[in-house]
Amino acid sequence: MNAQINVTLQSATAAHAANLVAMQKEAFKRLYDQYHDAGSPYLRGTDEIMRWLERPACKVFLILADGEPVGGMAAWEQNGQPGTCYLARIFIRPAWQNKGIARRAILLCEAQFPDASRWTLDFPVDQIANRRCYEKAGYLDTGETRQQSGGRITLALFEKHVDNIRFESEDARRKRIYPVLIRPYNPAWPEWYAAEKANLERLIGPDDIYRISHIGSTAVPGLSAKPTIDMLLEINPGTDIGTLMARFPVPPYICLDQAALTLPTPAPHLMFLKGYLPDGFAEQVYHIHVRYPGDWDEPVFRDYLIAHPETAAEYATLKVSLLQRFEHDRDGYTQAKTAFIREATARARQQML
Repeated sequence: MNAQINVTLQSATAAHAANLVAMQKEAFKRLYDQYHDAGSPYLRGTDEIMRWLERPACKVFLILADGEPVGGMAAWEQNGQPGTCYLARIFIRPAWQNKGIARRAILLCEAQFPDASRWTLDFPVDQIANRRCYEKAGYLDTGETRQQSGGRITLALFEKHVDNIRFESEDARRKRIYPVLIRPYNPAWPEWYAAEKANLERLIGPDDIYRISHIGSTAVPGLSAKPTIDMLLEINPGTDIGTLMARFPVPPYICLDQAALTLPTPAPHLMFLKGYLPDGFAEQVYHIHVRYPGDWDEPVFRDYLIAHPETAAEYATLKVSLLQRFEHDRDGYTQAKTAFIREATARARQQML
């Protein structure tokens, strides 16, 4: 799990140059194959690393995960702009990507420049994973772009004002690091559900479980979705709620009861979250909705989407259209989908008569 990875930085020396270049080539090969850019870091050698090491305002680091070198990064203070630093490069070997390492490395790097009040960086605008990483680290899109390689690559320009992050509210911070994400269907999602279902059965025991179901868009094959596994945990009416809550260890589970829930839920007004790390999402994220047995709409809606691909396609289009407006407002995103879900569920129930 991501939470178990210890990310640290090590100041690079000339002795590390060859290893940094090797990891850099491995990390940037995909982008080079995509753009065939003559200025790609994939084509750079140790001479560039050596120049950076000799530059007075530049710092070069190896990124370590559990003590193993997995990437590198370089940053420096901009000439003539005191307090403004530029994140010149960060790269993670492919086998270690999508584990939150880059985001944590960025924050560690920033701490090495305590006088910096503003950070800037740029990246190819079509690299969505990079965008998500930088946004979770507190960087904002300036709306500006610049061209590279004769216009073949468009770079997005991001910046971060340290004081703004330092004094942001906790609610604003949560919205920033836990945005709404839409991902293409992942065939591993049913496997994630099955593994967590077995885990819940072990934690709770058979006496209190009436049924566990995979609901939400990740339960519909082929449908784009938030990469969050929604699970409906129906408990037997005689279940002691206090005992049930105590069976979920903290971490990794976060318990939301009636006082903490931002949207109403049916009795027993209880929900568990898993995969919410202090600095963003884990690779696997779960929402466990706890209810008493009933004829709930979510499984009906799920089955209707599976049986009606045209409605599933309309739902996917709606979600993508809402993303720009509600990327940092999860409750607003959920509420904006409600009318569509209710209409489709009503049609499904009508067909069941």
